[in-house]
Amino acid sequence: MPNRSTVSRLFTRKDALHQTRLVCQETSLEAAEGKIVLRLDLFSLTTNNITYAVFGDSMQYWQFFPTGEEGWGHIPV
Repeated sequence: MPNRSTVSRLFTRKDALHQTRLVCQETSLEAAEGKIVLRLDLFSLTTNNITYAVFGDSMQYWQFFPTGEEGWGHIPV
């Protein structure tokens, strides 16, 4: 049986950056050949992360980590 864990992602409204929600999904932790899986205990948001959000459409940052949900983006941390 594969090792499973819950992954949390911070979704942000693309047109209202102050609106966020945490989306949790159960996923497999099996790494593909030549890959590794890392687990983060802590992260922080900085002005650089906010720059990704502000210029998300014009610089195509939202396409790096798609959410699959219209109007919502995933800011990389």
